[in-house]
Amino acid sequence: ATLDGTVTVAASSGDAPTPVVKKTYTKTWNTAWLRTFPANSFYAGKATQGTWSGTTYRGFLGFHNMVADIGGAEIVKIEVYVYMANWYYNAGGTLSIQGHGQLLEPTAQPSVSGSIVSLKTGKPGGGWVTLPSAYHAGFKAGTLRGIALVGSGLAAYGYATSGKIKVTYKK
Repeated sequence: ATLDGTVTVAASSGDAPTPVVKKTYTKTWNTAWLRTFPANSFYAGKATQGTWSGTTYRGFLGFHNMVADIGGAEIVKIEVYVYMANWYYNAGGTLSIQGHGQLLEPTAQPSVSGSIVSLKTGKPGGGWVTLPSAYHAGFKAGTLRGIALVGSGLAAYGYATSGKIKVTYKK
């Protein structure tokens, strides 16, 4: 600065850096497998939740490896779709959903994590629900690989026969 208050600024010899613009992608994966615990031949190929005849069931839906697509990306939104082929009550029911980390179909019941997300569907019926952002890092890193149906009681008793996961991300 000079005595009169003017400031001299040196001109830049190069152009300003070009900002990196990330593209937004949305990709959907169908279930790779469905499993119910405790195991029961009636529930083969189904993901069951709820309590029937004194036994409480948990259902698991697994998806193919997503890390190659979404690893290193900025996750915008993760949505899951579950189709419930049957509910105990004709009015339908409410799914209670958490995450799990199994890539391949498990032989023992996997642990579950994350806050419970609810989804009400008809009988039969399906629907989409958005997972909380707290799930994003787990799916991106591959520590979460699918969803678990964890409802209990007769009102929550029903089974899913298919599902999808849809991830919107920027890369």
